[in-house]
Amino acid sequence: MIERAVRHGEISPDNPAPDFGPGFIIGAAYGLAAIEDTEADTAYLMGVMYASVLPVLLRR
Repeated sequence: MIERAVRHGEISPDNPAPDFGPGFIIGAAYGLAAIEDTEADTAYLMGVMYASVLPVLLRR
């Protein structure tokens, strides 16, 4: 999906953020479990994506 966004000009090819995306999402899921003793659901992970990951990816 990231490669497609780069091809379509939606993400700059020199943006370093895609390398950190998977770890960021996994970290958010495990971090919530460790800190709040609850599992991350789809709504929580989508919130993390929209609030934290996508703005960095879409920065030009």
